[in-house]
Amino acid sequence: MTPILVATLAALAQAQPASAPADQPSAEKKVCRSVDVTGSIFPKKTCHTRAEWAKIDEGNARSVRDFRERAGVGPSPR
Repeated sequence: MTPILVATLAALAQAQPASAPADQPSAEKKVCRSVDVTGSIFPKKTCHTRAEWAKIDEGNARSVRDFRERAGVGPSPR
């Protein structure tokens, strides 16, 4: 092969992104939600994996519990 052809093939091989496996676990798929932004009438689209959303939801629930305890409101009416 000529040096130009070899250089071109090498450049093409580096330029192509690595393909993701087709059988990705569902926990790695991105899940998008609309999130209300203070001061805006337009929601913002935010994407995270299922595991990340679980951590975010748990943190939010913990914050609400902590606030309710400090405010003396008591447990949520569930």
